[in-house]
Amino acid sequence: MRRREFIVGVGGATASALWPIAARAQQTKKIPVVGVLWHAENAEGEIGRIEALRRGLEDFGRIEGKNIKIIDTYAAEQYERFDTNAAALVALPVDLLFAHTQPAAMAAHRATDKIPIVFTWVPDPVQAGLVASLNRPGGNITGFSNVAVDLSGKKLQMMQEVTGSPHLGFLANGNDANIASRSAQALKSAAASLEIELQVIQVREAGEIDHAFDEFARQKLGGVITQPDALFFNERKHIAGLAIERRMATLGHVEELADDGFLMTFGPSGVLMIRHAASYVDKILGGSAPGELPVELPTKIDLVINNKTANALGLAIPPGLLIAAERVVG
Repeated sequence: MRRREFIVGVGGATASALWPIAARAQQTKKIPVVGVLWHAENAEGEIGRIEALRRGLEDFGRIEGKNIKIIDTYAAEQYERFDTNAAALVALPVDLLFAHTQPAAMAAHRATDKIPIVFTWVPDPVQAGLVASLNRPGGNITGFSNVAVDLSGKKLQMMQEVTGSPHLGFLANGNDANIASRSAQALKSAAASLEIELQVIQVREAGEIDHAFDEFARQKLGGVITQPDALFFNERKHIAGLAIERRMATLGHVEELADDGFLMTFGPSGVLMIRHAASYVDKILGGSAPGELPVELPTKIDLVINNKTANALGLAIPPGLLIAAERVVG
C-alpha cells in the first residue's frame, strides 16, 4: 500500500479499529522528569521529605514510575556538590528542578534560566536574588519560603522563660556568611531589647560543632538556638547529645529536631511545606509559568517540646508553653 492510501484508510477507520494505535501513542508520550536537589548525604537522611514529595505529587495523580519520573541527588552538606548535581540534572535534561534549602535553590538558579525551578525552605528569596518579588517572582523560578515573620524575639523569650538564664548562644553556619550574619543580627537586636547576652559561634562543618559546644559550656550559657540550616538538621542527634551532656537547652527550627532530642523547636513544618510545594510542580508541568506563581509564605508556626529532654536537663516547662505546643514528645 502506498503512503497516501494508508492515510486515507486510517481516516475512514472506525473508533474501535483505531484504539490500539491510540494506546501505543499514549504509551510513547513523554513522561516528565523532575530532578531533585536534596541537602543530606543519602535517602535515609531525607526520608520524610522524599516521602512528602511523592505523596504530594500523588495528590495530583502524578505517580512515580507511571506518569512521572523523579531523580534524587544528594549534596551531603557540601555546597559545591549542589552545583555539580544541578549541572548534571540540567544536562540530562530534566523538565523541572525541585530544590530544597537555599543553597540548593541558588545552585539550581545558577545552572539554568530556562528549566523551571521550584524551591522550598528559602528564608528570603528576594534578598537572595532568586526572585524579583514574592507576588511576581519572574523568570523560571518560584517556591516556598520558611520565614513569614521574624521569630527571633519569640525564640529568645521562650528560651529565657524555660532556662531562666540571661546568657544564651546562637550556632550559625558560616558557609553562607550572608544568611548567618543576618540571622545573628536579628537575634542580637532582639536580645538587646530583652537584656539577654548572646554569644554567636559560626561553624562550617560537622567536625567543628563539638568545639562550639565546648565554648558555649565554658561560658556557662543556659541554652543554644541553632540557625535554620540543613547542616544542623543533619547533625540534630549529635547536637542534642552534646547539649544534654553540657546541661544546655536547645531550640531548633523544625520539628524533627525535637523528635531527636532538642528541647524545643519553633517554626513551620518542612514536611508539610514540601508536600504543599508539589502543587506547584503539578501546575508548572501542566503549563503554568513559574514566574507568575507567587512565592508562598508559611501560615502556621508550630512549637514542639521534648519533655524527655526537659527531664534530662532538670527543667520544668512552663504550663503556658505546654498549652501552646503543637506536640509534646516523650
